[in-house]
Amino acid sequence: MISKIRYIVLIFQLALMYACASDFDEVYFGSAQIVVDGVLIPGEQPVIRLSELNDLNDTTQIPVFDAIVSIYFHDQRYDLDLTNESLGEYTFNGSGLEVLAGETYMLEIEYYDNFLYAETNIPYSPENVELELVTDEYVDSLGVAITYNYIDVWWGNQPESFYYAYLNCDSLNLLAENYCDLFFNSEYPFWGNYYSFDATGLIPENVYDITIYSMTEDYVQYYYPYGSVGSESGYLGNIENGYGIFTGISATNITFQYFTDSVSVVRK
Repeated sequence: MISKIRYIVLIFQLALMYACASDFDEVYFGSAQIVVDGVLIPGEQPVIRLSELNDLNDTTQIPVFDAIVSIYFHDQRYDLDLTNESLGEYTFNGSGLEVLAGETYMLEIEYYDNFLYAETNIPYSPENVELELVTDEYVDSLGVAITYNYIDVWWGNQPESFYYAYLNCDSLNLLAENYCDLFFNSEYPFWGNYYSFDATGLIPENVYDITIYSMTEDYVQYYYPYGSVGSESGYLGNIENGYGIFTGISATNITFQYFTDSVSVVRK
């Protein structure tokens, strides 16, 4: 079963294929170029997707299934296997290669006579996540007291990390597609260690999850090229001699039960 983090990353990747097509148009290609999608997640086997962009006027990405893909970790080389030809997907299925927070990894891709390289450090997952229900009250123009509840979330900040806070509220309204994303979740990642959710609409006594994702600046600039913390001109990645991204993302989850006057942490 696909993990929650890998699922979120896949959504970002699919969205990027459409959002960044114009950015690729702006670059002159003398020959076909390799585009890399590689996001390492602690505790999961590495997955690298390769595609080929033919020329300036053709933004169709063709899966690459005949490259040699390797990851270096602690001066050891680990070769990845082609596991999905239609997606150009390479996965490591052996032993000895672990994706760990705080560690550095190097990617090497050999495609005919061309070599592509990239290096990344995996961010630590947010630590010491806490949350609190905050009540805000004001009186409107008719003299009626209006009360709003907010859930404040904060955590230990990691140097040079960006974050994305995601409230999983599928149980809120089963008939309202994307309700949670429209009314609760931030549109872009942010730098800092605090986020506030408007609790209006949460169902008392229901159980909810909040996931805090920690990501690198490369990740943010590539998957959110026009966001408040992204590159306004578009960012074509950190791949030497190619395009795309090789980076990491970590996450921490906290489960809580919501009440109108408090929140109770069920699991961290």
